[in-house]
Amino acid sequence: MGEIFDATPPERISKVFLEEKLFKTWYYGRTVLIGDACHKMLPAAGVGAVNAMQDVVVLANCLYSMNSSTQEDITALFQEYYKQRFHRAANEIERSKAMAKMIAGQTWLERVVRHVLLNYLPNWLQQQISTKNFEYRPQIAWLPLVPHRGLGRVLPQEGPRRPRPGFHLPQQSIAQTV
Repeated sequence: MGEIFDATPPERISKVFLEEKLFKTWYYGRTVLIGDACHKMLPAAGVGAVNAMQDVVVLANCLYSMNSSTQEDITALFQEYYKQRFHRAANEIERSKAMAKMIAGQTWLERVVRHVLLNYLPNWLQQQISTKNFEYRPQIAWLPLVPHRGLGRVLPQEGPRRPRPGFHLPQQSIAQTV
Protein backbone atom coordinates (compact mmCIF):
# COMPACT_ATOMS: atom_id res chain seq x y z
CA MET A 1 0.00 0.00 0.00
CA GLY A 2 2.89 2.34 0.77
CA GLU A 3 4.13 1.94 -2.81
CA ILE A 4 0.79 3.19 -4.11
CA PHE A 5 0.95 6.27 -1.88
CA ASP A 6 4.58 6.93 -2.87
CA ALA A 7 3.69 6.69 -6.58
CA THR A 8 0.74 9.08 -6.25
CA PRO A 9 1.49 12.74 -6.98
CA PRO A 10 0.91 14.84 -3.83
CA GLU A 11 -1.61 17.12 -5.56
CA ARG A 12 -3.82 14.05 -6.20
CA ILE A 13 -3.98 13.03 -2.54
CA SER A 14 -6.81 14.40 -0.46
CA LYS A 15 -8.29 13.68 2.92
CA VAL A 16 -11.91 12.76 3.33
CA PHE A 17 -13.40 14.03 6.54
CA LEU A 18 -15.79 11.61 8.18
CA GLU A 19 -18.71 13.20 9.90
CA GLU A 20 -21.94 12.25 11.51
CA LYS A 21 -25.04 14.35 11.72
CA LEU A 22 -28.69 13.79 12.49
CA PHE A 23 -30.76 16.63 11.09
CA LYS A 24 -33.98 17.57 12.89
CA THR A 25 -35.73 18.67 9.68
CA TRP A 26 -36.18 16.02 6.97
CA TYR A 27 -38.84 17.67 4.82
CA TYR A 28 -40.21 21.00 3.76
CA GLY A 29 -43.11 21.60 1.42
CA ARG A 30 -42.95 18.94 -1.29
CA THR A 31 -39.27 18.07 -0.70
CA VAL A 32 -38.10 15.21 1.50
CA LEU A 33 -34.62 13.95 2.37
CA ILE A 34 -33.38 10.37 2.64
CA GLY A 35 -30.12 8.68 3.59
CA ASP A 36 -27.03 10.78 4.30
CA ALA A 37 -28.94 13.93 3.38
CA CYS A 38 -30.78 13.66 6.71
CA HIS A 39 -28.67 11.23 8.79
CA LYS A 40 -24.94 10.91 8.12
CA MET A 41 -23.28 7.94 9.79
CA LEU A 42 -19.68 6.93 10.28
CA PRO A 43 -18.83 3.95 8.05
CA ALA A 44 -17.57 1.74 10.91
CA ALA A 45 -20.79 -0.24 11.39
CA GLY A 46 -21.55 -0.47 7.67
CA VAL A 47 -25.15 0.66 8.07
CA GLY A 48 -25.32 3.91 6.09
CA ALA A 49 -26.55 2.38 2.84
CA VAL A 50 -28.87 0.00 4.70
CA ASN A 51 -30.53 2.96 6.43
CA ALA A 52 -30.89 4.81 3.13
CA MET A 53 -32.67 1.76 1.66
CA GLN A 54 -34.91 1.53 4.73
CA ASP A 55 -35.75 5.21 4.25
CA VAL A 56 -36.77 4.51 0.66
CA VAL A 57 -38.98 1.55 1.63
CA VAL A 58 -40.74 3.48 4.40
CA LEU A 59 -41.17 6.55 2.18
CA ALA A 60 -42.53 4.40 -0.68
CA ASN A 61 -45.02 2.79 1.71
CA CYS A 62 -46.12 6.22 2.93
CA LEU A 63 -46.50 7.46 -0.65
CA TYR A 64 -48.47 4.34 -1.55
CA SER A 65 -50.93 4.88 1.30
CA MET A 66 -51.46 8.58 0.47
CA ASN A 67 -55.05 9.44 -0.44
CA SER A 68 -54.47 12.63 -2.43
CA SER A 69 -51.70 14.95 -3.52
CA THR A 70 -52.83 17.92 -1.47
CA GLN A 71 -50.19 19.74 0.53
CA GLU A 72 -51.85 18.55 3.76
CA ASP A 73 -51.63 14.89 2.71
CA ILE A 74 -48.03 15.30 1.54
CA THR A 75 -47.08 16.89 4.86
CA ALA A 76 -48.89 14.11 6.74
CA LEU A 77 -47.04 11.40 4.81
CA PHE A 78 -43.67 13.11 5.38
CA GLN A 79 -44.51 13.34 9.10
CA GLU A 80 -45.29 9.61 9.15
CA TYR A 81 -42.03 8.81 7.34
CA TYR A 82 -40.12 10.96 9.84
CA LYS A 83 -41.93 9.33 12.78
CA GLN A 84 -41.05 5.83 11.58
CA ARG A 85 -37.41 6.55 10.72
CA PHE A 86 -36.00 9.32 12.95
CA HIS A 87 -35.42 7.35 16.15
CA ARG A 88 -34.15 4.29 14.28
CA ALA A 89 -31.66 6.45 12.37
CA ALA A 90 -30.58 8.08 15.65
CA ASN A 91 -29.95 4.65 17.18
CA GLU A 92 -27.94 3.57 14.14
CA ILE A 93 -25.79 6.71 14.36
CA GLU A 94 -25.03 5.89 18.00
CA ARG A 95 -24.24 2.27 17.11
CA SER A 96 -21.96 3.39 14.30
CA LYS A 97 -20.22 5.84 16.63
CA ALA A 98 -19.66 3.12 19.22
CA MET A 99 -18.32 0.75 16.56
CA ALA A 100 -15.92 3.42 15.26
CA LYS A 101 -14.68 4.06 18.77
CA MET A 102 -14.20 0.34 19.34
CA ILE A 103 -12.36 -0.18 16.04
CA ALA A 104 -10.25 2.98 15.93
CA GLY A 105 -10.21 4.23 19.52
CA GLN A 106 -6.86 5.63 20.62
CA THR A 107 -7.05 5.82 24.41
CA TRP A 108 -5.76 3.09 26.69
CA LEU A 109 -9.31 2.14 27.73
CA GLU A 110 -10.52 1.98 24.12
CA ARG A 111 -7.62 -0.33 23.25
CA VAL A 112 -8.46 -2.63 26.17
CA VAL A 113 -12.15 -2.70 25.20
CA ARG A 114 -11.23 -3.48 21.57
CA HIS A 115 -8.90 -6.32 22.65
CA VAL A 116 -11.49 -7.86 24.96
CA LEU A 117 -14.39 -7.56 22.49
CA LEU A 118 -12.47 -8.87 19.50
CA ASN A 119 -10.76 -11.72 21.34
CA TYR A 120 -13.02 -12.85 24.17
CA LEU A 121 -16.63 -12.06 23.27
CA PRO A 122 -18.45 -15.43 23.08
CA ASN A 123 -20.01 -16.42 19.76
CA TRP A 124 -23.49 -16.72 21.28
CA LEU A 125 -23.30 -13.11 22.46
CA GLN A 126 -22.05 -11.94 19.05
CA GLN A 127 -25.02 -13.70 17.43
CA GLN A 128 -27.45 -12.18 19.92
CA ILE A 129 -26.12 -8.68 19.19
CA SER A 130 -26.33 -9.28 15.43
CA THR A 131 -29.87 -10.61 15.71
CA LYS A 132 -30.94 -7.52 17.65
CA ASN A 133 -29.36 -5.25 15.01
CA PHE A 134 -31.16 -6.95 12.12
CA GLU A 135 -34.68 -7.34 13.52
CA TYR A 136 -35.97 -4.15 11.85
CA ARG A 137 -36.73 -5.01 8.21
CA PRO A 138 -39.32 -2.79 6.53
CA GLN A 139 -40.80 -4.27 3.36
CA ILE A 140 -42.71 -2.80 0.44
CA ALA A 141 -46.40 -2.66 1.42
CA TRP A 142 -47.88 -3.80 -1.90
CA LEU A 143 -45.67 -6.88 -2.34
CA PRO A 144 -45.96 -10.18 -0.48
CA LEU A 145 -43.86 -10.23 2.68
CA VAL A 146 -40.58 -12.08 2.39
CA PRO A 147 -40.94 -15.24 4.50
CA HIS A 148 -39.06 -15.31 7.79
CA ARG A 149 -36.39 -18.00 7.65
CA GLY A 150 -34.05 -17.15 10.51
CA LEU A 151 -33.98 -17.77 14.21
CA GLY A 152 -34.04 -14.10 15.22
CA ARG A 153 -37.08 -11.99 15.91
CA VAL A 154 -38.49 -9.72 13.20
CA LEU A 155 -40.28 -6.54 14.20
CA PRO A 156 -43.83 -6.17 12.83
CA GLN A 157 -44.26 -4.15 9.66
CA GLU A 158 -45.49 -0.60 10.29
CA GLY A 159 -48.19 0.96 8.14
CA PRO A 160 -51.01 -0.47 6.04
CA ARG A 161 -50.62 -3.58 3.90
CA ARG A 162 -52.93 -3.73 0.92
CA PRO A 163 -52.51 -4.90 -2.65
CA ARG A 164 -52.37 -2.29 -5.36
CA PRO A 165 -55.55 -2.35 -7.51
CA GLY A 166 -54.94 -4.11 -10.82
CA PHE A 167 -51.50 -5.34 -9.74
CA HIS A 168 -50.98 -9.10 -9.81
CA LEU A 169 -47.79 -10.99 -9.10
CA PRO A 170 -46.95 -14.12 -11.06
CA GLN A 171 -47.72 -17.39 -9.30
CA GLN A 172 -44.10 -17.77 -8.24
CA SER A 173 -43.05 -14.49 -6.64
CA ILE A 174 -39.50 -13.31 -6.18
CA ALA A 175 -39.68 -14.10 -2.46
CA GLN A 176 -40.42 -17.75 -3.22
CA THR A 177 -37.52 -18.18 -5.64
CA VAL A 178 -34.82 -17.01 -3.25
